Amino acid sequence: MLKMSFRQFVLSAAVAVLLFTLIPGAAGYALSGTREVSVNYQNLTIELNGKAIIPKDAAGNAVYPFVYDGRTYLPVRALVNALGRDVSWDDVKKTVTIAASSGVPKITYGTPVRKNATESIKIEYANISVVLDGKKLSIINEPFLYNGSVYLPVREIADSLNCTVSYAEATNIIKINFDDVDASKSTVAAPKPAAAAFPLRERPRLSWPRPPGRRASTPPVIFQTGSRKSPRKRSGFQGN
Repeated sequence: MLKMSFRQFVLSAAVAVLLFTLIPGAAGYALSGTREVSVNYQNLTIELNGKAIIPKDAAGNAVYPFVYDGRTYLPVRALVNALGRDVSWDDVKKTVTIAASSGVPKITYGTPVRKNATESIKIEYANISVVLDGKKLSIINEPFLYNGSVYLPVREIADSLNCTVSYAEATNIIKINFDDVDASKSTVAAPKPAAAAFPLRERPRLSWPRPPGRRASTPPVIFQTGSRKSPRKRSGFQGN
């Protein structure tokens, strides 16, 4: 009976190892080919350090985060650029390279148009690698191509760059906090302050009130409150 149980244990372990190697995204297994999948846009928005941002792809087009297989996805470039790093793509090697921090985040602040729909899209798995600071990342979820961009889960990108991520379910906001982002260095121009009502050289001249019989070129004499000095007389007019 004991010998039979041991054999069952060995068989179960072998089956478990086999199943693990066949799980998409598991170590040593890479997905490939084009698939049609269902994604869900759930009115999701992204906040970076408390401010709403509009994620954009390489062409500058706004992109919407969507949920696929229980995870929220965005183009790698859309989030990495906002965190002050540059991204390059090697189509031959199928490699995304995330460069060292440039210190100049490419962020577009504002309230994005939310999208709420379920759609069927075609994604392509191409055994994509992600390199960060010269080292290949160990990716849990397989990256895929969609509309010319490489997609990864938001949390996986953020975790790789030492960000903290939280999700406000009541408002459908994904909140990302990153200490190195300096909004003052953003390449997106901030609104200019309002100009003065009258530029320095165009301000209207102020005229003094002219008393009867007094020339217009001489202003009235004004005395400080509490002064004990007697008013000084000038020809034609005495200020009092």
